[in-house]
Amino acid sequence: NLALKEVKKEIINKHYRSYDKIIGFGDTDQDVAILESVKIPVAMNPSERLRTIATERGWTILNESDDVISKVEELIS
Repeated sequence: NLALKEVKKEIINKHYRSYDKIIGFGDTDQDVAILESVKIPVAMNPSERLRTIATERGWTILNESDDVISKVEELIS
């Protein structure tokens, strides 16, 4: 939804001065708009559809069996 995507971008622009370390997490294709709006998109335990989108776009994909804290630290370092 284009309107929702614009609202999310506006919120990010209002509250953050730099995109360098902004991470977005999503688990379904309903979260694509926010994941497109951040510097570091992460598909966390993604639905099949989001996994496909994340793979196509080169986004990080994490599952609950991953060491999420270490992976996030790597992403922002």
